[in-house]
Amino acid sequence: MLDDALMQGVWPNRQTIRHVLRPRSVAWFREAALIPFRGRRGLAGFMNWAIKRHFRDVHGLVTHSGAEQCRKAFPREFASYQRFAVTRNPWDYFVSAYFWRYRKLPEAERPGFETFVHAVYHDLPDHRGAEFRRKLGASFYFYADGSYALTDIIRFEDLETDWARLAGKIGLPDGAPLARAKIRTRRDRPYRALYSDETRPMVAELCAREIAQFDYTF
Repeated sequence: MLDDALMQGVWPNRQTIRHVLRPRSVAWFREAALIPFRGRRGLAGFMNWAIKRHFRDVHGLVTHSGAEQCRKAFPREFASYQRFAVTRNPWDYFVSAYFWRYRKLPEAERPGFETFVHAVYHDLPDHRGAEFRRKLGASFYFYADGSYALTDIIRFEDLETDWARLAGKIGLPDGAPLARAKIRTRRDRPYRALYSDETRPMVAELCAREIAQFDYTF
């Protein structure tokens, strides 16, 4: 995530900063003036807003845009750049996404995990199930125009090893750190414990493409 990178001190180059900070409308100024009152404190918070605003207004890209959207926005760069993503066992991913999505709600106010899976599987607006379903895994993030679009992949299960390999491949120094963000929102329990005989095959069907491609099992 961009805000995580900025908070870790990883900043874009000067040319990019000058480009994204060019105001384009009165609305730009108005929104920028409200940043301190909306919790985006500090220079990193302002840059996070400005960069996201630029890519949304100019290129039509938003947080978690898919591979196809990125290819259309930057066809030349997409063809020549390294393109990588992180894949994760879908059953584990659903559990992690559930706890992240409802992290700010008291436990008594959260829908049950099975309710969440049902909402996604049946493409329901309840609990934002339909929204979550549209951005599931391989088809949304890994493919563009029907073709596999990545030059490399990091498996979450081998995160440290795969990151070290990829960092070397793209020219980062040895031992380049991997920032840890968005942690400690999930209960410390095996993901399998949350599934039933009904919900387990639902996730298998929804994520059949990456399960087959990356040889995942429950």
